[in-house]
Amino acid sequence: MADRYRTFVGDLTTANTTIFTVPLANVAATPPVPVTTYVAQSVYVAHHDTTGGGNRYVTGWFVDYSNSNTATKVIQYDMPEYQAPTLLSPAPIVFEGGDSLIIQAEENNHISYMVSVLEIKEQQ
Repeated sequence: MADRYRTFVGDLTTANTTIFTVPLANVAATPPVPVTTYVAQSVYVAHHDTTGGGNRYVTGWFVDYSNSNTATKVIQYDMPEYQAPTLLSPAPIVFEGGDSLIIQAEENNHISYMVSVLEIKEQQ
């Protein structure tokens, strides 16, 4: 299978939102699940609060499956009110099988996200 781009979009809440989890390889499965890597090319957020609520924090974590699911904060941003889409990832981030990206907002349903990843699957 060829490499492909995937886009994940939605609204953030005060709960941890798992944006994606890279599938774990399982070549014995039917059909087989190949070794997969995601390269997060961009992480955008936009603050569309129209109630005058002021700034809101956005926090994101890289969860490393191969390191006992250790969560490392990779995003901490004070999102201004009525902020247009803002790029939060200055460089690509590589996620291997089982790794996840989790993002949380300080307030429910006022901040949207869009994450674009390159999905790379090993040939079987």
